[in-house]
Amino acid sequence: MTYTPPPGYPEPPTAHAPRAAHAGGPSGAGAPPLAGAAIAALALAVAAMGAERFAYYGTRTSLYLLSSGDGVPLGGVYTVAALFTTVGVLVGGPLAYALGARLTGLVGALVAAAGCLACAGVGVWGYAAVAFGSGVFRVVPLAVMLEEVPPTGARFRRVAAAVATGYAVVDAAAFASTGFGTLGARLGVAWALGLAALPFAVAAALSGVLLGMGPRKHLQTDERLEIAAGPSGDPYRGGPAVHAVGGAPLNPGLLVALLAANVVVSLASALPYYPRAVPGGALFHALDALVSMTASVALGAVLATTALRARAAHLFGAALAVFAAGTVLRALPPLGPLSVLFQLVLTVGHALVAALGVAAFATRAPRRLGALAVALWALVP
Repeated sequence: MTYTPPPGYPEPPTAHAPRAAHAGGPSGAGAPPLAGAAIAALALAVAAMGAERFAYYGTRTSLYLLSSGDGVPLGGVYTVAALFTTVGVLVGGPLAYALGARLTGLVGALVAAAGCLACAGVGVWGYAAVAFGSGVFRVVPLAVMLEEVPPTGARFRRVAAAVATGYAVVDAAAFASTGFGTLGARLGVAWALGLAALPFAVAAALSGVLLGMGPRKHLQTDERLEIAAGPSGDPYRGGPAVHAVGGAPLNPGLLVALLAANVVVSLASALPYYPRAVPGGALFHALDALVSMTASVALGAVLATTALRARAAHLFGAALAVFAAGTVLRALPPLGPLSVLFQLVLTVGHALVAALGVAAFATRAPRRLGALAVALWALVP
């Protein structure tokens, strides 16, 4: 049946391909490959994420070392920094929604770099500006990842793969930043924080490149609609043949459940370590970082190359189970080498929860609210 518009109506838009051609089933099998520009943007977002975290963790290491050597009021500085980071995230989410994630990333990284330079004049209290800029920037890489992956059935696993890769880079940056922070602390307060302006500037430059690339046309709307004439009803007025293509249906209950799980995980992670059950020493911390990086890389590789049929919530539930097992095992009395193994189980679980959780939550929110969803998720920890 051919639809002929009444006099004065425009011609109907060309119908998209059937839903299955876009979604490829629950696993996303058969979904079109990502465009080269999208892959490049994802790589830049991951690199910016690593540069910003390298600077952030480096300054934190410097402050810790300076607290004993130069009498820096570490507790007060950290309290102020935590407050300004939270405010930064609260500002970053709406700012990324209003101005776009790429411009917001440029602004946040520049504010953090300026805060580092300000520390040369006002001392460690300039770290408040660093924390604020870092909070603003925190939502940006993940929001760009959500922008660049089109709404097909493969969207969740592709976003989760990008997030897992980003977290692997963050783990590597955090490990490498220890030496950077130690060097800065030896040179004094001004140098310790002033040097961190360089990697923040790198994050700003990468955000500027992303801004120059610009989001593609298919990212301008919340969900694409397939409009086709039905036996009754005007397709311009939401007739029975109107349905979303490739977009996950909004499920408020699922979003609340995922957010509640994030609260539980954050509380469990914030509990004091059990003094006798948790190993210490530089060798263990290096092993812990290596395990976390390996888990993130492996997760990203599996998601990027395998059309998994498990749904996002199911995969996140499995990650929660690993995290819960590690939490329970870590609470056991010290059992020698097993205590190290139990802590590493917890590390793997935390790496899986971090990537799968934010991807499951953000891809279940409306696309145009991606930056706000990421900000809400990031506020919990």
